[in-house]
Amino acid sequence: MRNKILFVDPSPQWQQLVTATVGRQTLGIDPIVAVSGQDAAKVIASTDVCAVVCDKRLPDMEADQWFGHLRHLYPDIAVIMAAESIDPTDRRNAAALGVTRCFDKSQPLTVLVQMIREIAESETEGGSLQTIPLETFVQVIEMEQKTCTIRVINEAGGSKGVLFFQNGELIDARLGRLRGKPAAYSIFSWEKVLLCIQNSCAVKTNRINEYLQAFLMNAIARKDEAVNAAMEQRRVDAHAAAKPTDQDPGRLSLEALRARIRHVSPGAIEDIYIDSAWNPLIEQARRLGAFFAAGQLRACFLQDGKSLPLVLIPGTRTAVVSVQPDACRDVILNAVTD
Repeated sequence: MRNKILFVDPSPQWQQLVTATVGRQTLGIDPIVAVSGQDAAKVIASTDVCAVVCDKRLPDMEADQWFGHLRHLYPDIAVIMAAESIDPTDRRNAAALGVTRCFDKSQPLTVLVQMIREIAESETEGGSLQTIPLETFVQVIEMEQKTCTIRVINEAGGSKGVLFFQNGELIDARLGRLRGKPAAYSIFSWEKVLLCIQNSCAVKTNRINEYLQAFLMNAIARKDEAVNAAMEQRRVDAHAAAKPTDQDPGRLSLEALRARIRHVSPGAIEDIYIDSAWNPLIEQARRLGAFFAAGQLRACFLQDGKSLPLVLIPGTRTAVVSVQPDACRDVILNAVTD
């Protein structure tokens, strides 16, 4: 697995040197370049990066502002500060801002490469696991009262989430810019995962504030609900696909509707047509049915006593059948929904 490293530097010469030397083929590193703090923030928000190598001076913000931003939102991402010259005061100030290491640009670039390699290797210093369920492994962490950072890679889509443990307690999680319980619930919803263990934790603040066993019960319940909902949606989609229609794959054509109604109730149809103006009403009826767990909406029968009764059949564009006042409602509804 390649490690994406973000290099933030306004210098074109430095960018060329980095992309030419920190090669993908030789080092297993994918370099990404940004020229400013804002550009870098966009990259981090959309890309899983292993580390950030950032110049001490940026054109759009102060270094302490940028490093503070990284520490607050992405505490698991290692930061290397680069500068033309670095003195002991710079190192102390950088460490206070959460910077992992410092690189003096007067040094050979191989020194920086070694720093990056060590950071990448630290993410799996505690090993990596692919066969054990996440729920089982975190209970082992709790029993051993382990302090660590677990990077969880979703095999289905390649997404990466991070779980933070202090003394066996799950205190925080990150998925992109999402933090705390919402991020943790999303990570625990994944089916097949790869776990990478780092034997340290940069986070101190507890954003979860719940006993691990209680959290796991909630996470498993949410996962089961999501699986059941997905199965039900597949069932509904399969049922709908079995009924070909006029506008949507699967819905009955107008002529087929006409034939069905005429077969069970000759002379009942006054008119049959498409009218998308009824779509908002259909959507409202769907939401109401979902609230009462009434199942999939298949047709509506409207009768106000002033005009001809209408039968509405949902679709991308609603099919409308106007029928005679004395037509049998149940017979017509059965005909268009069977």
